[in-house]
Amino acid sequence: MNKIIKTTAFALSTIFLSACSSSIEETITVDFSGITGDEEDANTKIAVFANNIDQDGPCEVYVHGNSAPASTFFTGILEQRKDNCTITFDMAGTGKSDDISSYHLPIHVETLGAVIDRFNLDNRKYSLICWSYGGEICTQAHFEGAASDATHMIYVANPTLDFSGKITDEFGNPIPPLRSDSFATHEIIPNNYHLTDDLSAPQLKLLTRAFYCPHNSTVEQCNAPDSFTNAVARTDGNFRADILPSIGDGDFINAVTYLKDLQNAKKETKGGTQGTTLCQIYGTMDAFINTDYMRALNSYIGYNFTAEIETGSHSLMSTVPETLSTALDLCLNR
Repeated sequence: MNKIIKTTAFALSTIFLSACSSSIEETITVDFSGITGDEEDANTKIAVFANNIDQDGPCEVYVHGNSAPASTFFTGILEQRKDNCTITFDMAGTGKSDDISSYHLPIHVETLGAVIDRFNLDNRKYSLICWSYGGEICTQAHFEGAASDATHMIYVANPTLDFSGKITDEFGNPIPPLRSDSFATHEIIPNNYHLTDDLSAPQLKLLTRAFYCPHNSTVEQCNAPDSFTNAVARTDGNFRADILPSIGDGDFINAVTYLKDLQNAKKETKGGTQGTTLCQIYGTMDAFINTDYMRALNSYIGYNFTAEIETGSHSLMSTVPETLSTALDLCLNR
């Protein structure tokens, strides 16, 4: 499924990692033309950042979401994990990677598979740390076999969206995955949470600020770094507008159902020790994610480990790296 044309190394250290780490920055070239139908996407350059890739032991692959580069989310946590083997990458349309003609889910699944192939991870233990929309990418890639050998899938600030009413309260009432009491969801994501191509400049401003605010804030109380706002604006009307409709497309799995089935299959194996370990980590004051939904989701799927962090930012990776690193270890040790 993954078509890597060539790999080109162009630096000895990354923008994320300590100079004392064994770090590389590379580009891999991936052919997306069969997905997009555009021949100009046949040689798309994807920037990849790896640390301690040659050391023994498992690797951690960080998969980011939204329309901003990996550095926006992972700088702090990668510094915390600098003694480990870590890999991350800029999705198409973000950071040092090329723009392409569309940004639907299959593009990002193909990218993750290409990164796994590049480092031959199928022949060693590796875990996926999947931030926000990165969770949908990890789940679909696991289903398609591109990442099915992962020992762990850790969902960070990812609500595993389900709009079919499977996740309910004790009275059987459906719980929405996104908050109804936040300026973020009121103003940014109308029409059943489907983003559109014509998001206004004020909505874009709200979106970027919401990533750095607790849900009970007003927009005037929130600020986002200019680098993040500029990164989101780079593909506005493309990257974000493609995300949620592609998740809900009938061609793709229902992540909630898939993960529940995955856990049930694992429980049926001897001792319940085989298969991929599933964990979730989220902030209880997130401007987007409904905490009640996350708690009910945990009960429905039966994650192996769940951590609630008392923070208001959807950008957990960058705001509480030490706490997050501890939570990652608790999951990875299961």
